[in-house]
Amino acid sequence: MARPWFRMYAEAVDDEKLRLLAFEDRWHFVAILCLKCQGSLDSDAPHLDRRVALKLGLQLPQLDELKRRLMDVGLVTEEWQPVKWADRQFESDASAERTRAWRERNSKKRHRDVTVTAQDTDTDTEQNRTEKKTTAAAPPAWVADFQAIYPKRAGDPNWRGAWKAANARILEGYSPAEFIEGARRYAAYCKATGKVGQETVQQASRFLGPSKPFLLPWDLPATKAQQQQDANIDAGLTWLRQSGAA
Repeated sequence: MARPWFRMYAEAVDDEKLRLLAFEDRWHFVAILCLKCQGSLDSDAPHLDRRVALKLGLQLPQLDELKRRLMDVGLVTEEWQPVKWADRQFESDASAERTRAWRERNSKKRHRDVTVTAQDTDTDTEQNRTEKKTTAAAPPAWVADFQAIYPKRAGDPNWRGAWKAANARILEGYSPAEFIEGARRYAAYCKATGKVGQETVQQASRFLGPSKPFLLPWDLPATKAQQQQDANIDAGLTWLRQSGAA
């Protein structure tokens, strides 16, 4: 049954499954809940995936990847059904009696609120905006690990651009684990070459950008001892060839 609203619980901001998702995927999951509430996911109309892709503004290959990611964390089924939807929503929510009761309570609340001063209202509104902004800005767990590992640089690392680039790479099928391992290799390389703390360290946004430097091996350069050892070996081989012993 289609409804104009559904229950969304405050604990969602701390839900581990949601925090495993990139920012865009969290919104996509909320959109799936909206489609479920509208009855779109339960319709007998054909081409369900196409209809969902149209609603979410995605191409079909992107939609397939989204479904895979949401299923990996146990949020939807193969048929796009939100897991445990029935446990969170109640049939009584759609009843006429409940609607009338809500309207009556809301009417009484509006009557009480007319005594509130404009200053108090502005303060509450500003507080709500601040709380919503803080909630929306909560990063996934892997971000802190990435920031701790990534080598320090002189100048702006452009973290905002980095998260935008990371979300784009996630939509392409790459994982936060690959970002973190790449940052670990790059940090070791920068330390070995004395680049840490300099402007020559790549901005994080470039590191996670379309050229995907996070996939490079970042092999460490040879130490002076290794270079001297290689030089000695080369000199020995040259002597052997010249003396006819090799």
